[in-house]
Amino acid sequence: MLGIWILNWRFLGVPVMLSGLYFAIEYKQPDILIDNAGKTIAILGDDNSLSLSRMNGSRIVKDRWRQRYGLSELERWQYESFTPDQAAGRELSCDRFSCLYRPENSDLLISLVQDEQALLEDCANADVIVSLVPVEINCPAKLVLDRWDFYNNGGYAIWLPEDPIKQIKFKSVKEARGNFPWVN
Repeated sequence: MLGIWILNWRFLGVPVMLSGLYFAIEYKQPDILIDNAGKTIAILGDDNSLSLSRMNGSRIVKDRWRQRYGLSELERWQYESFTPDQAAGRELSCDRFSCLYRPENSDLLISLVQDEQALLEDCANADVIVSLVPVEINCPAKLVLDRWDFYNNGGYAIWLPEDPIKQIKFKSVKEARGNFPWVN
């Protein structure tokens, strides 16, 4: 038998274990995931399912996201015919220029821009802009991520607040792994 489990100071580990358990339970998965090219976007539904903007992106990224959320499979957005049963927990409408996403139980509007022709209108209306093209206009949205952000910082995870007054949280891959000479 190990001597560490016999001594009284073994009880000092209980608060550490309880705090680890608390943080594991309280952790909230990101609501939106964006790959390092900005081309594959995943939206979290109320049923903890992920819907992807495209299925032909990086298999490694998709498998990692699927494992992280504990899912057996991922589904693809149906751009032209997003049916109500697919829209459980996510209101999404797309045209050929962009997709507008309004999460259920939220007043936030997220624009997923695919063509620069949608930028002017979407910047005026959306709270979050995720753009595959460079945003070269003054955009008053709360959060703007464009092609250059993905190029410089890699993928992003976005946590949407339940209260619209609170700030939108986001984290890039570069921010998560650190800024070291061998990373850039």
